[in-house]
Amino acid sequence: MVSVEEKLGKTTILSDGRQLGYIERGNPEDKPIFYFHGWPSSRLELLEVVSFTNIPGCKIISIDRPGIGLSDFKKRRTLLDIADDVVELADFLNIKKFSVLGLSGGAPYAHACAYKIPDRLNSVGIVSGLGPHYITKEHMSGPEGFMLTLGKTAPWLLRIFISAALAKPLKSKNQDKAKEKFLAVNLKNAPEPERKRLEHPGVFDTIWKQMREAFIQGTKGSTKDVSLYTKHWGFELKNIPDKVKYFLWHGELDNLAPIGISKAVAKEIRHCVSKFYPEEGHSSLLFNNFKEIVNTLLNA
Repeated sequence: MVSVEEKLGKTTILSDGRQLGYIERGNPEDKPIFYFHGWPSSRLELLEVVSFTNIPGCKIISIDRPGIGLSDFKKRRTLLDIADDVVELADFLNIKKFSVLGLSGGAPYAHACAYKIPDRLNSVGIVSGLGPHYITKEHMSGPEGFMLTLGKTAPWLLRIFISAALAKPLKSKNQDKAKEKFLAVNLKNAPEPERKRLEHPGVFDTIWKQMREAFIQGTKGSTKDVSLYTKHWGFELKNIPDKVKYFLWHGELDNLAPIGISKAVAKEIRHCVSKFYPEEGHSSLLFNNFKEIVNTLLNA
């Protein structure tokens, strides 16, 4: 494998010839956590997280999924395939064991690693996560539920929707106007903890950057993500080995991935330790409690 330095990240070539993009923060000797970004997002989501809290002794590696950011698209990929990519990158970085942390749409990929490569993991963290479609569809509505329905029944139409609703504004020639409009829409529907996060100086600029990166190759990668969320994941949550130390966090004010999803997931993963926050929303939970979450994973 060959590593190439890139602005705001690095790339490495996997055994099948694909390029994998990632960004890392921390020292080589620090305890490693592989981070799975939400949707629509990219490896640059890590920049928003670490801007809140610097945790000594922690090395975090955030990867772009296939077709997103710096990572090449992969035809006919499955959810479980992410574990193979993580193992190759871990081997390249001389990392034997590590933890994984998935936020929102990154949660299914953290679950996939827990099922497929349990012997490589120290712990698993799920924050504001999506669950298998049979669980998620019972709790999610609005635009998010609509996209999942399209991902299940008409991926081609989902791609058109994503292009019009997200990719096009993010590539607008008038970035300031597009950003202002997008922020206004998000603030209108956000619970108070999310509003505070979005209004924090510099935060929305970072969010905008990570979302733009998600569509730098077009919409195929992000569309495939949504489609995979709605398919059978290739494993059952109840069959995840109980030797994997599991932690789950969710905010009761989450209006994007309602808390009922995580409560149902926690019932299926019986060895999972869950914590629910009455005054947190979807992404605010991670950013307001990042130090606690990371230290829980590192000390498990």
